[in-house]
Amino acid sequence: DTPRNLFAAQDDDFKQLERLFEDFGSDDNDCVVVLEGDNIYSPQGAEAIRSIIAGIRAQRARDLGLISVQSVADIGLLPPEGASPEVFARQRQEALKHPLVAGQLLSRDGKMMLIFARIRSDYDVIKKVEPAVNEVRRITAEAVQGTGLRGSVTGIPTLRAEVIQSLRATQLNYTILGTAIAFIAGVLVFRRPTAVLIVSMPAFVSVFWTLGLLGLMGEKLNVVNSVMPSLILVIAFTDAVHLLVHIRKSRAEGMERLEAVQSAIRHLGLACMMTSFTTAIGFGSLMVARVQTVQGLGIDCAIGAMVGFVATLMLVPLLASTRLGDNLVLRKGEEQEPLAVRWMAHMLAISGRWPRTVALLGSVATVYCCYVAMGLKPDNRLTETLPTGSPSYQTMERCDEAFGGVLLVHTVVDWPEGTKIGSPELLALHQDLHNLYSGNELLGSKGQPLLVSPISYLNFLQAIPRGRIKLESLARVIAVYKDLPLVGPLTVPPAVLGRFIREDLRRSLVSIHIRDIGVQEYQPVFDKARIKLAELEQKHPGFKLRLTGTPVVASYKVREMIEDLASSLMLAGLIIFITMAIAFR
Repeated sequence: DTPRNLFAAQDDDFKQLERLFEDFGSDDNDCVVVLEGDNIYSPQGAEAIRSIIAGIRAQRARDLGLISVQSVADIGLLPPEGASPEVFARQRQEALKHPLVAGQLLSRDGKMMLIFARIRSDYDVIKKVEPAVNEVRRITAEAVQGTGLRGSVTGIPTLRAEVIQSLRATQLNYTILGTAIAFIAGVLVFRRPTAVLIVSMPAFVSVFWTLGLLGLMGEKLNVVNSVMPSLILVIAFTDAVHLLVHIRKSRAEGMERLEAVQSAIRHLGLACMMTSFTTAIGFGSLMVARVQTVQGLGIDCAIGAMVGFVATLMLVPLLASTRLGDNLVLRKGEEQEPLAVRWMAHMLAISGRWPRTVALLGSVATVYCCYVAMGLKPDNRLTETLPTGSPSYQTMERCDEAFGGVLLVHTVVDWPEGTKIGSPELLALHQDLHNLYSGNELLGSKGQPLLVSPISYLNFLQAIPRGRIKLESLARVIAVYKDLPLVGPLTVPPAVLGRFIREDLRRSLVSIHIRDIGVQEYQPVFDKARIKLAELEQKHPGFKLRLTGTPVVASYKVREMIEDLASSLMLAGLIIFITMAIAFR
């Protein structure tokens, strides 16, 4: 349900992220309304913006968890009703130069505007997020009708809602596909509807039993363990096929129903148990992972493997010992071996005819595949679980082009006791951070800037006309800021300012836009940024700088997930080897 739980861990990176959320609010609960068009700064565009703001502030929206909205209106750059075309043109030009608007709320070409609708932080479960997202979409769609503007919604809550919908559909489709494949395989091998029923029933029951058991345990499905039903279906189906083939062969040799079932259990029961046990060990080895979601995947699949074994060993013998078992034996004149089985037998005979050639080719293929596997690099994008035709996916791509991304990473600044928030030292440090993220020191592999448009409390100070006041303290600055006639009735909402500086905690935040182009591209940039921040700490003694945010922590956790999977694979191999050595002496 909660995205950050996918990479939850008991380490310093995740604890820093949780503290960031406690101090400044989470960075994953903003719906982003995107308005696009050439006439944003027009009477029609202004009316649409006012309508969206009023809709999000309405009682119904608050009941759905929408607690605030931030837009150009908070900066005083939304012309009033009845304003002349000259006023719209002037305020558009002022907005394109304003430190709090240009590249933050309005694209550099003035053709795209962002409005942020914040959802309550305790509304983290999807059943509460979806209604809020749907309300923002409804408000946006109604506001842009007849204006010539294009209105859409993106942001992490919106993407979450679409990802969950996509996962639900995908899980259903894969279950149906798996069922169809199992049915076709059963028909090809057994050529009897009753045989297909007997061999398929344990697999389906295994899925229901496992999901029901995990539900009783309070476990939730997520993008990682959503593959579990398909895995369980395959694992249970294979054991069921082994048992039924033996039963069918015994019946063909003249055994009665119960005798054939007993023979199958006696000869294959231990073997099926060993395969299920070693499978459970393989999944259980994921318990050594550092990321809790991967640990959960291992536990869930290990439980599913053993539940599948129990269901198979109960249901296949049970069904085969009833009158259904009489329909397993082929009638006289029917070919005992189906075409699919004979075709596979011919294919397998090749290794018997040319064993050394097959062994050599297999060894070469294995070495080559290992070489390719070692070169694989972990990657992850927020939108990778969405179809490319998704509205949120397409809107996110356009925002990435116009703003350099709507996702944010943050540099947390902790300053020493006795430092004032308007002190030259603190201002100089924030200016250095802005220079770092606006310069050419942190470029991607293709030489393009990937960390862009930094924003901090420095942007608020830059918005004040020079010479009007002295920067003795930020409290004094903000106290008079709302009375300065910069472009009209200018205000600084406390909620907005509180997202960038906390004097009571001696902490501030510099937020930077990033694109959703994947971990592989950004991780080297994050590593460089951390080195540069360490250098700035040396330049400004007493100050502590930390790079954090959901995209940063997620990028490092994805790498840890891959490393954990590799280490657990080796551990599983060792444990399974020891287990089989004991079993076969």
